[in-house]
Amino acid sequence: MVDQPAQIRLCLGSSVTTQWTCILYFYNVEIKIMSKDSLLGTFEEQVLLSIVHAGDNAYGMHIRRQIEDRLGRSVAIGAVYATLDRLETKELVSSSLAGTDPVRRGRPRRYFKLEAAGATALQQAREAHARMWSGVELDSEATGS
Repeated sequence: MVDQPAQIRLCLGSSVTTQWTCILYFYNVEIKIMSKDSLLGTFEEQVLLSIVHAGDNAYGMHIRRQIEDRLGRSVAIGAVYATLDRLETKELVSSSLAGTDPVRRGRPRRYFKLEAAGATALQQAREAHARMWSGVELDSEATGS
């Protein structure tokens, strides 16, 4: 079987409320690219909420500590930065560099800010959780208590 060249399908949404998924076929491998209007992943949601909690002090390590303190789980700083980059690509957050710090050997700190689209995504996630939990009653048998 001969490899077929990459096929690209361009998918465009017509309005802010349009949700779309673009599917790329690259050598018979399907790659789905979700729109920036698609639901947030759990960790993306946690990172966005940490930015909200951190306010003007939302930089990578502080965001990591917010998640660790609030959820009691260990988080790799690389996972935080990869998620922040993805959220910035989706235009849900923006970043800026601010002042150098002697502790950081003169390197500026990168601060993150929740954008309007990020706030909308968080609101949509909250509403989706509420719809999913609506009418759910966990009894002691289901929870193992």
